[in-house]
Amino acid sequence: MSAVFSGTSTITDEMIDEIRAMVGTRLRIDQYNHEATYDTIRHYAFGIGDDNPLWCDEDYARAGPYGAIVAPPTFFFSVFAPGIAPGLPGLQPFQAGTDCVWHRLPRRNERIKAEVTFTGFDEHKSSKSGRMIIQHGEVRYFTGEGELLAVIGSHSYRTQRRESGEGGLAYEPLEQYVYTEAELADIERDIRAEEVRGATPRYWDEVNVGDTLVPVVKGPLDRTTMTVYYAGALATSGYKASELKWKQWIMAREHPELLPNNYDLSYFSERVLPSLGHQDDAIARAIGMPGAYDNGHQRMGQMAHVITNWMGDSGFLAEMSVRIRRPNVFGNTTWYTGKVVEKFMHLDKPAVRLELWADDQRGTRNTTANAIVVLPRRG
Repeated sequence: MSAVFSGTSTITDEMIDEIRAMVGTRLRIDQYNHEATYDTIRHYAFGIGDDNPLWCDEDYARAGPYGAIVAPPTFFFSVFAPGIAPGLPGLQPFQAGTDCVWHRLPRRNERIKAEVTFTGFDEHKSSKSGRMIIQHGEVRYFTGEGELLAVIGSHSYRTQRRESGEGGLAYEPLEQYVYTEAELADIERDIRAEEVRGATPRYWDEVNVGDTLVPVVKGPLDRTTMTVYYAGALATSGYKASELKWKQWIMAREHPELLPNNYDLSYFSERVLPSLGHQDDAIARAIGMPGAYDNGHQRMGQMAHVITNWMGDSGFLAEMSVRIRRPNVFGNTTWYTGKVVEKFMHLDKPAVRLELWADDQRGTRNTTANAIVVLPRRG
């Protein structure tokens, strides 16, 4: 197979020293959305397949607890998708997970500013993947007036590309799943059964440990789904139309200090954008994935979808930690669900802890999560 990318690298001690020196550094970024407008909120919500009227119906939201449209909790991913993977040129970034803490939801027409810090890294070795780095960062999202809205911890894998011949991911190519008519009918049945709690409060007093969440079904995953998601939340600032992409290549050579550095500069100088593995089988397989695959932050937003469906308009998603476990490739259908594992007081408010997971049609568990939801108390 001929090389897809203009450069591939192996992890060296010199690279490790360079990123160690960056720990604690405030990073340059390129925000995608700067304001939570009616349309940016709707486009993001529709991109994760969530048509909850609290996000997109003005009349409905006006009568709700916020008095107006608000954004879904993971709308912040559309402001800046918390992928933090500086340095290590030529190594492939993948999302490993996030740890989210929300103070409140963005209100319609609020301006939002993200600040990003590289906080550290861990080194791992695998018999299959070889040497691997997990980079950590923190993103803090503020209103235009400086109010802190959310803090999101980012975790990114950095692996040697398969083309390097020095390890890296090495999933076997996987052909798209072909569904029977009976399987498609089952997907439709489960989508019809989706339950949005909405304006009916889910009271803490009435929730029991062991209660399960009605699944949210996503799929089959295809290129249209990815296009709709990226219309609402571009994953990286590497996505540019052709002329702007040329300007970015020129800038990478002549003025690299002007480019975002939450990813390494080689990411912006590649003739083939590595993120096109989210659309193209050949590129995905060149980096060791089984085929074109979804976006990690997209999957995290979908995980939040099942939670907000369950908790209703009066609930508040206070914290969520998500871990990406396995690839989710084109053709897959994923069922997101969970259960209540604890009732307790969170910052003096009645809350529940949820354990969550996502399984595809083959029974592969591709995502796990846990969350804290604050609920109203009856009376």
